[in-house]
Amino acid sequence: MELVYLWVEEYKNIKNQGFNFYPRFRYEFKAVYKKDENGKKVLDEENSELIIEENDDYIENFFGENINVTAIVGKNGSGKSNTLELLIKIANKYTLLNTTCFFIYRKIEKWYIVGRVMPTCNVDLEDSFFNGNESINWINYLYSRNDNLLKKYIERQSMFNGYGGNYIWKHTQVYNRFSNILSSLEKKYKFNTFLLKIKLVNKKIIEEKDFDNNTILKSDTIKFCEKIISSFYSKKQRLSVNSIKNLTIESLLSHNAFLLFVTFYIMNKDNLELTEDNFVICLQALENNNINFIFEKLDEFNKSLNEDNDFEIYFQQLKFLKQNIDKFVFDGNEFYIWEVPLSEKDTISKIIDNTKVISGIFDPATFYYLIESVYYDFSNNETNIFYNDLSEGEKEIFKISIDFLHHLDFNSNDSIFIFDEIDNSLHPIWKKEIFKILMNLFNQFKKKHNNKNIHLILTTHSPFLLSDIPKENIIFLKDGKNDKGINHKQTFGANIHTLLSDSFFMEDGLMGE
Repeated sequence: MELVYLWVEEYKNIKNQGFNFYPRFRYEFKAVYKKDENGKKVLDEENSELIIEENDDYIENFFGENINVTAIVGKNGSGKSNTLELLIKIANKYTLLNTTCFFIYRKIEKWYIVGRVMPTCNVDLEDSFFNGNESINWINYLYSRNDNLLKKYIERQSMFNGYGGNYIWKHTQVYNRFSNILSSLEKKYKFNTFLLKIKLVNKKIIEEKDFDNNTILKSDTIKFCEKIISSFYSKKQRLSVNSIKNLTIESLLSHNAFLLFVTFYIMNKDNLELTEDNFVICLQALENNNINFIFEKLDEFNKSLNEDNDFEIYFQQLKFLKQNIDKFVFDGNEFYIWEVPLSEKDTISKIIDNTKVISGIFDPATFYYLIESVYYDFSNNETNIFYNDLSEGEKEIFKISIDFLHHLDFNSNDSIFIFDEIDNSLHPIWKKEIFKILMNLFNQFKKKHNNKNIHLILTTHSPFLLSDIPKENIIFLKDGKNDKGINHKQTFGANIHTLLSDSFFMEDGLMGE
């Protein structure tokens, strides 16, 4: 399946523009307008015509068999992300999309049209909605938009979003199926263990959220509370292994559970009926390192609240950690760690489901201070390499590769992949390699799995990436308009200076001012 053409009457800064995504054909949309019963100028679909013709200069299988590639370039604000955003909205039947537009895709020699327009055409167009046999996959885990509905869709599509929700489960699935492909990409990517790591909650809750004058607590109780919490941190901050070893997993969980209670009180004290006894009893249990007693008291407190409350969600997940306390081993530094082989997918899924809120990966946390105490990581227990020790560029490449393989595997049919500024945050070495990496991943995937067609659509600011793509496969955007490729020099194999000045519209030269 290939996306071949998009026409937009008006969407944000894009007005009356057509975009060619498949250079095997040439396209021309002749828009005709009329006035409706209210005198408003509208598109006359019956008399508007889309003409599609073969391109005799097209080079078959330039990127390899079953692969089509389209790059979109332009200055910031030229409309690159808006174009991709519109594709996603049309493909996902966006009922709120009040825009006259359509796109054409081609599959097994048939032509399909999706959108709000049905023009006449010199080839047979079949009216279509994406129905599960086709898919557009947005691979961009850092993507953010003010459009909440679109953002939700992209978050579902995305891989990590800070290790988001079930996406770690996606990672374990993909890694168990494609570990050889990933490790061939980079030896550092050969992980075999999932890690759940916990440490002390940061004490900034006490420093930033002072108990104000309306508190029910007496000053000596407040000092007692601060003293006990600070006592844990005096050990941690010295980073003395011998002293930290005195911090047992029981006292760590007691401390974090109590800070949850303190946080909840500070944020909800005006709506709660609490007495000072609640604090004193828990403080005494904390001081005596009695984890069962403090959890018992917090459980009583939880039951006294309304059923639907934030405390319930967090406390249940802390109780899950307590129930599995024997699984944790101290790492000699600051973490207690529960290690699980990546092959034990059911166990990992259970851990994620029962810690995704307190780890902050499921939803923006109400108690943001608690997020910093629970982490996920991946490691190779033979080489002692950890995911969180990789460079930012290595992590970016790894995340993109994982998500790319996931969607290749998950969708058995043809797919369109969208990458918005795929080179963002990458070192020039990785910018130069990322396109080749995607091609290699797909070709290795095809050898052992289903033979499908893919279409990669990407925006970029990288001349390194653009030098691997002919200009016939590039959409040049300028101020929301398609600046036809005939106005630009050939990009494939071009040098960086030519690409920057011509393809990226740097008309004023490359020197800084």
